[in-house]
Amino acid sequence: MKILTLNGNMPHYDMGLGKVLNAVNTTLAELGVAVDEINLSYRQIPYCDGIGSQAVTDITAQIKNADAVIFACTAQIFAPTAIMQTFLEFASLDEYRQSFKEKYCMIAVVSKNGGERAVLEYLSRAVQSFGGYDATRIGLREHQASKIESDANLREIIEKEAEDFYRFVRQNRKRLIPSDAAASDADFVSYAKQPEEQYRPVKIPVAELYKNYNLNAADEKQDSDIKELTRLFADKIDNPNSPHTAAKMPGIAAAPVVTLQQRTRGMPRFFRAQAADGLTAVIHITVNGDETFDGHITVANSECAYADGAPLSAPDLAVTADSAVWREILDGKYAAQKAFMIGSLKIRGDIRLMTRFDTLFVFN
Repeated sequence: MKILTLNGNMPHYDMGLGKVLNAVNTTLAELGVAVDEINLSYRQIPYCDGIGSQAVTDITAQIKNADAVIFACTAQIFAPTAIMQTFLEFASLDEYRQSFKEKYCMIAVVSKNGGERAVLEYLSRAVQSFGGYDATRIGLREHQASKIESDANLREIIEKEAEDFYRFVRQNRKRLIPSDAAASDADFVSYAKQPEEQYRPVKIPVAELYKNYNLNAADEKQDSDIKELTRLFADKIDNPNSPHTAAKMPGIAAAPVVTLQQRTRGMPRFFRAQAADGLTAVIHITVNGDETFDGHITVANSECAYADGAPLSAPDLAVTADSAVWREILDGKYAAQKAFMIGSLKIRGDIRLMTRFDTLFVFN
């Protein structure tokens, strides 16, 4: 996957935009995405007189080769920077506008004292008018952008936006373009009316894939069996002659509650050695919420071991989850990969290892 950033700002006057882009680029890099940047200020783009420019031709050639584009600039009097506006004027010419057709775009804007919302809308409408998809937006004031490196909560918000953008691109997720922003009605012609050679590959929804391959690790029969067992045990507990009532009697201790950390320690029992052929990896697991703990799993020589705490060296994959989400994964109600795709699970490191998680550990 290749993503191209169009930076419409001078580095010495970016109001913290550079820190925003650094947080975005770092997150995308950890997801295995290559990010290139073009600073429009250094490309000698002339004023637009309705005639194409070699500088713009070179830029749009790079845009065509990218899977997605990030528009980044500051807000100047409720408008984008002059260089960004000039580039967009060129981009609206017929010879260039197709470069953005069906491109996924992130928009990042920083203002000094206000105006970021107006510029976000300005750039969004421009992207849509070129036939692109406005996937995610980041709008901040200068005093906020300057704190990204020290404010963990703010940085996490930026990272989440970057992860959402990644999912849009990877899933090839489509969005409707408002009719007043579309170039023409021709953009909405049904594919069924087009010649056969123009048919597009079928896009299978992620939810359907999970259903077809049973990645949620719990089918309807299992749900039915669980409900039936629950009913039977409930009947026995309510029966005074049932041995299950012993836990209610004086001197008989109730069954101990198994914590989420204890269950996580038992993950090696659910390890499938045949799925780990040739794999050597360390997975760091961090759980927050009702229960908070760290642990790490080491996979080597088709064997799996668990230890409390963070690993001594950088892991190949770091997984962070809320305790409620992690509990559902261990219950087999949720596939870890699906939890990541919908934003319930946060990861850092080798995303390819994340795609193997549900085959390495089967909890149903």
